[in-house]
Amino acid sequence: MSARDADAMRWRRCPVAVFVLVVSAIPALGLVGCSSADTTSQPSTDTDSTETSDSNDPTDTDSTETTDSNDPCVPPDIELVSPAQNASFATNESVAFEARVHDDRDAAEDLRVEWRSSLYGLIGTAPAESNGSLRHTFEEPAVGTHTIELSVGDSDCGTSKVSFNVTFTCPSGSQFCPVPIVVNGPPSKRANMIFLGDGFTAGEQQKFATYVESAVGFYFGDQNPPFDRYTQFVNVWRVDLVSNESGADDSSQGLEIDTVLDGDVGCAHWGQECYWEGNDCDCMCSWKKTGEVVTTAIQNGLPGAGSPGGRNWTIVVLNTDMWSGGAHGAQWGTFFVYSTLPNDGDLSFYVMGHEGGHAFHQFSDWGVMDEYKDAQYQGDDSARDITTNPSGVKWSEWLGAPQPDNDGPVGTYEGCCYVYGKGVWRSSADSRMRDISYPLDRVHREWVIRDLYKWSRPMDAVFPSSLELRFGETAAVQLIDPAVQLVTWTLDGIEVGDGASLSTSSLEPLQPGTYDLTVTVHDQVVDYANTNNFDLDLVRRGQEALTQSETFVLEVP
Repeated sequence: MSARDADAMRWRRCPVAVFVLVVSAIPALGLVGCSSADTTSQPSTDTDSTETSDSNDPTDTDSTETTDSNDPCVPPDIELVSPAQNASFATNESVAFEARVHDDRDAAEDLRVEWRSSLYGLIGTAPAESNGSLRHTFEEPAVGTHTIELSVGDSDCGTSKVSFNVTFTCPSGSQFCPVPIVVNGPPSKRANMIFLGDGFTAGEQQKFATYVESAVGFYFGDQNPPFDRYTQFVNVWRVDLVSNESGADDSSQGLEIDTVLDGDVGCAHWGQECYWEGNDCDCMCSWKKTGEVVTTAIQNGLPGAGSPGGRNWTIVVLNTDMWSGGAHGAQWGTFFVYSTLPNDGDLSFYVMGHEGGHAFHQFSDWGVMDEYKDAQYQGDDSARDITTNPSGVKWSEWLGAPQPDNDGPVGTYEGCCYVYGKGVWRSSADSRMRDISYPLDRVHREWVIRDLYKWSRPMDAVFPSSLELRFGETAAVQLIDPAVQLVTWTLDGIEVGDGASLSTSSLEPLQPGTYDLTVTVHDQVVDYANTNNFDLDLVRRGQEALTQSETFVLEVP
């Protein structure tokens, strides 16, 4: 991996300590993750007189917190109810963290509450009940020991914090146990790239783990834009499946290998006559089993399984140096299959990028075999990156845009889909969807970014979640990635600040009354649309998905 790749992958890596707190077991869908060393610590209330503000935590805004026991102004008191320190649960159990809080000055329901996990970051902000009871149900926990932190703050005297450890294990008999490789947020708020190995025996599991690390380095490196810019928008998981035999089937040669997913390189021999018989072939039947197993795994606990919008990017890696690659859609669950091709350097990573374009972003194959160069296209115009209109109106915002890495500007280039040389046009002369040695073109890159924002809203959270503020309190927003997003604050339409947090005390003088304090987060690329800045002019359509606003009601006495 290049130095730039390593820098780009500034993600939380496992093992990591994660969360724990009050817990009662509740049956629920589980996730699985990575094991880590036990980081047992005693329950503590963090009320030091000084706290160092974490620049990555927009809500940690009190640089000094008075907690002298002789001072009548003291922060809230927190009592953890459950779970016990170092409690252990299976990932198919939902765990509820429970606590009680008390404050001498503020009502319990007015206290600022944050639950954080060392793996997922912020996981909850629901206020306490009027009797001081706090409860947060932890969904989709990852395998391993987690540290949970609960912080409760009042309006005058500061914040108290407590933390515990809790361990999650794979359910008994579970075959699909995802190990977290890179986690940037809860599975329900990110796209989840999930690697499943097929044809790797018990003695080859480290080979699979090493391969996945390298594949992730490529996918989010500078060889595969725009993913190098959006590393924080995706979680990566690995599922270690043990096959009885090493390798993969090749139905075209009558070769059968005993593997968990029954992967078959013969299914990707697109030129076989059988493939074109009714858009199906005998060897596709073996991939049907692969798809059914993958779909069942998704439905029974892979990360993001309970989330809408296709957040699972499932990848089956075949342990063979025989060429293979193919993507599948909704029939068996969206996934693609490809082989490691160990004798061809990084070739398998480029294949992965190509097949990912099909499976995750609905891109077409752009190549045309010589024998079909005069064949007339008979399909419709529904695909994202091809059109039957030679004017290119489908991507008119991009026509003429330079793209030095794709052999010419965005335009209309005839031919696609292997078997149609006439009557259908693509947006570039070359792209990874035609020749894997090229990167995705600018139309493709725009769609990738729009998809990422479909699965992750620009704001992970706002504080306070009630959107109600009293003068003197601080409002804050948690971003997906401060390196690519900008923040603007306005008070009744007048800009008053930027950054992840804003203290309402800074708005003085204000007359008594009610004000609208609005925070807006947008991707920097919105500001560069139509500038032909090759690095940042990335989205010219659908920019509204890259922007989000929330309005707080500010009461000034």
